[in-house]
Amino acid sequence: MNSLKNRLAALFGLLFFLGAWVAPGSAVAANAATENANRVALVIGNAHYKSGQPLSNPANDATDISRKLRELGFNKVVLGLDLDKRAMRKALREFRDALRPGDVALAYYAGHGVMVGGVNYMVPIDARLEDEDDVKDDALPMDDLLKMMEESRTRTNILMLDACRDNPFKLVSRTRATKSLGLASMQEIAGEGTQIIYAARPGKTASDGNGRNGEFTTALLRHIETPGLTLNDLVGRLADDVRSATNNRQQPWAEGLLSGTFVFKAGQAAIQAAPANQQQAGEDKFWEEAKAAGNAEGFEAYLEQYPAGRYAGLARAHIKRYGGGTTDNAKSPPTARQAPLPVSAALSAPASADATAKPPSAVVSQTPPDRPGNNMNCNLGRKCEAY
Repeated sequence: MNSLKNRLAALFGLLFFLGAWVAPGSAVAANAATENANRVALVIGNAHYKSGQPLSNPANDATDISRKLRELGFNKVVLGLDLDKRAMRKALREFRDALRPGDVALAYYAGHGVMVGGVNYMVPIDARLEDEDDVKDDALPMDDLLKMMEESRTRTNILMLDACRDNPFKLVSRTRATKSLGLASMQEIAGEGTQIIYAARPGKTASDGNGRNGEFTTALLRHIETPGLTLNDLVGRLADDVRSATNNRQQPWAEGLLSGTFVFKAGQAAIQAAPANQQQAGEDKFWEEAKAAGNAEGFEAYLEQYPAGRYAGLARAHIKRYGGGTTDNAKSPPTARQAPLPVSAALSAPASADATAKPPSAVVSQTPPDRPGNNMNCNLGRKCEAY
């Protein structure tokens, strides 16, 4: 363990020394690039399910997030509340059609989510799910949404999923396979410039909270408009707030990596943070080395160097997860799978007759006037009250 700590400490010293040679304006330039890019968002909140357990807050969450994004300068926000499958497909197409190369694309989904055969699905309110075949017929793959953004050659892609992992639909697996909690990781199909943020880590549920919003969205609304706060720093604050509010029962999780710095709101704080970013690069690299070590010792070494660092809360969670052992004794998250086929044709296909018979759902396009296998995992929903 001492040798590992020494190697990490040496790496930190080298990075700190090299950081002095970084141009002070580089972080500011990256912030300016994302600030000037066209920003497009898709926000969906599904709550009133016709089959399965209704949810309390997704409509509130989606409404509040969409309003906040407009205040932060998003040029177009496609908002959908309580969408059936036909309406969800329409919202996704509208979002896709608004994207241009170099844009910032953000998608936020609150509602039931299902993982079947290694694929995550968003569940429309008219879905009737009894087995895995129903999921494939009635739900929409989250991969489609992710692939859509990347096919549009956008500069920055952010996918936020506020979903819990229990099973109010009481799905039955035809294979009688052993079920496990958690949505599948999508990191292997996420291209460069894409970050996926989950309300809870694999295998855990997301709290509905005691107020208007769920715990994840409450924290997101609190911090998203902080001037100069990078996306990585935002994730760290979300983790700290949610863990504190839920007594460590829930911890947001992030995958993927952006190709540059992204802030939701630029300002003086972003300029003042530029010199600190040179030092932060050392901490970020130290954290990556600690994760690569794959055991509790790496995270303990990080905490010794950065007891109040950006990733301190995550480090303590990893240490607790590993129980002081190596990854051989740690529970691995659900495995990822191969990337899906392109989705442009699927989104343009006509909806089924059953879908057209469903009552209309609310889809609102909001543009500010002043801007021109067979294994099945039943992990459903967020904000499920019958815990």
